[in-house]
Amino acid sequence: MVEDLKRGKSLPQADAAGTAQSANTAQSENEQAADEQSADQPKLSGKEYAQASRRVSAIERKLEKIEQQKGELESQMNAHDPTDYEGLGKLSAQIAELETQQGELETEWFDLSEQLGK
Repeated sequence: MVEDLKRGKSLPQADAAGTAQSANTAQSENEQAADEQSADQPKLSGKEYAQASRRVSAIERKLEKIEQQKGELESQMNAHDPTDYEGLGKLSAQIAELETQQGELETEWFDLSEQLGK
């Protein structure tokens, strides 16, 4: 069949239908495997769920504060003397530190949200 395809011949209709059917079967099997895998993840108990929910809320509040702080620092940078490289460097370092904290919190938030099923 491979040689026939190389020569430009098409697959017989019965084989093409079988190929499509086997592709659909493979897709169904992949979906079932994904469902089983998500079902295998441990469910949180009531207490763990409550703790994770509180932590997610706390992270969301911290992320909002970080966004506000970053906005304030960026405003300070815009208003700062452009020839004061040292001052601009300090402000930039503070923004970079906030962005690092933000990335860590977002990762934790994502992990907890997955556990909570959100």
